[in-house]
Amino acid sequence: MRKYIGPVLGILCSFPLDNSSSRIIAIELDGGGYDGCITLSIGNLTEVTIINLNKNHFRGPIPDSIANLKKLTRISLSNNFLTVNIPRRLKALKRLESLNISFNALSSTIPSSVGCLRSLTFLSTSSNGFIGRIPDFSCYGS
Repeated sequence: MRKYIGPVLGILCSFPLDNSSSRIIAIELDGGGYDGCITLSIGNLTEVTIINLNKNHFRGPIPDSIANLKKLTRISLSNNFLTVNIPRRLKALKRLESLNISFNALSSTIPSSVGCLRSLTFLSTSSNGFIGRIPDFSCYGS
């Protein structure tokens, strides 16, 4: 599989040797000044392994559809204006190693499902409006 940065700076695509459709495998838009909401259709990018949207102006909720990205290993959404809460369906991201949602306007509690992320080695939730405790990371049977 050949890889290169596509015509949109910060979007990494794979181009299979068998001439099948290319796929987006990484979104690296750190500090790009992008504005708006994270679209529900992000869940259609099933080959994505990395999403880095740090230091932009994204607002609104983190879409539940992000849980469709089963190959995701890193989500970094810090320093935006994201609101509401962490999607409970994140526990479906079995390969997720790093989750950075610091410096947003997220609230409520950190869902216990985050404790089911067995591959998670980095979690940053600082400077939000969370209440309660960080969940126990001993989720069994998942």
